Amino acid sequence: MYKSPENPLVSEIYNNSGINNGRVVLHADLNNFFASVECSNSGDMSLWKKPVAVCGDSKSRHGIILAKNEVAKKYGIKTAETINEAKKKCPKLILLPAHYELYMRYANAARQIYLRYTDRVEPFGMDEAWLELTGCRGVYGIDDGRRIADEIRKTVKEELGITVSVGVSDNKVFAKLGSDYKKPDATTVFSPSEYPVIRELPVSEILYAGKSTCAKLKSFGITKIGELAKKDPCFVKGILGKNGIMLQSFCRGEDTSKVAFFGESPEAKSVGNSTTPPKDITGFFDAKLILSSLCDIVCTRLREENLKCRAIRMHFRDTELHSFERQVQLGFSTSSSKDLLAFSCRLLAQSVDLSKTPLRSIGVCAIQLCPAKGEAQMSLFEENDGKKDVIDKTVDSVRRRFGVEKISNALSLCDKEGISHLSRGYEVFTNLR
Repeated sequence: MYKSPENPLVSEIYNNSGINNGRVVLHADLNNFFASVECSNSGDMSLWKKPVAVCGDSKSRHGIILAKNEVAKKYGIKTAETINEAKKKCPKLILLPAHYELYMRYANAARQIYLRYTDRVEPFGMDEAWLELTGCRGVYGIDDGRRIADEIRKTVKEELGITVSVGVSDNKVFAKLGSDYKKPDATTVFSPSEYPVIRELPVSEILYAGKSTCAKLKSFGITKIGELAKKDPCFVKGILGKNGIMLQSFCRGEDTSKVAFFGESPEAKSVGNSTTPPKDITGFFDAKLILSSLCDIVCTRLREENLKCRAIRMHFRDTELHSFERQVQLGFSTSSSKDLLAFSCRLLAQSVDLSKTPLRSIGVCAIQLCPAKGEAQMSLFEENDGKKDVIDKTVDSVRRRFGVEKISNALSLCDKEGISHLSRGYEVFTNLR
């Protein structure tokens, strides 16, 4: 039987040294964020002792649980389950509407606290962030990271009235693993010396280990972080491809990725948006109305980032909640909503028979991005005199000055039932950048 040679990097981790010697990284995760903000902002201290959940608007078919507090968790309430399912588990569950602008204010306030310690604060969603403390004044090792993590927890609780869990490690992946390990309001150190604990954790706990990946690993008898770390890389690549090699390196603590400076925008790999309309999509014209709105949003963002795309990917979810994706090459680069709408409608027609498979939600994502300026493949079948770019930039200018609702595609005039939600979707999209 083939036996893989011992990997020296794995040996280093098992010998409590790792490959990021001297590095100190924190991952801060605001606990039960939406629900905690609602409880803190309400002024009603009794809410903290009651089961509370934040939910979407059931009238707009977004009636699912978005977040829950610790008390609600004890009843088995889960994120993304329907309100009816949650109410069956806990009839006394207090349901509160979501207030995204309020959550953004709290998230920004938390980031300002993190910035008191370092200028390298990289948000990971609204309620999470990595902090790089390596080289900061007064930081000489993991113990100093633990001290600062405790200070951050205390400050967030005193100033914002909510709690945060913080992971401390010598890399980003293990730092996040630490913040997830113990909640709420806890500091967990996962340096290489804690690897005997880390290797016994489920592989599903590691960053980017999705359900399908974990299911495939389980079919090969791999369920723990340490089990994947020890496997031969050729074997891992064979069952998971190149992403498997990345995942294995994470399990070994070999992550060397840096924490970005605050405000530094990472290179975009895709730009997308999706929606769940108030009613099922059963006809092509209604689908085109929605796609027109989505393509407008996506292309506006592309132009804001000075990007174009060479392909699009579409996401579909039917009324049985089965999801699938399709994508198509454009043959040229563009940031025109007219182009994206034409290709997305064509891809929809090729992918779904709406009379037989109504859709609950639909999404459009621009992929294979490239700079708006510079060399690019042009279409052989479209006029490329720059008129579309001029029109799009003029529309962007009008919207920035007078509001997104002041100018829209003529197709939106046919939207008598308000299923496309152009203005609302664009505002939410830009506010959550």
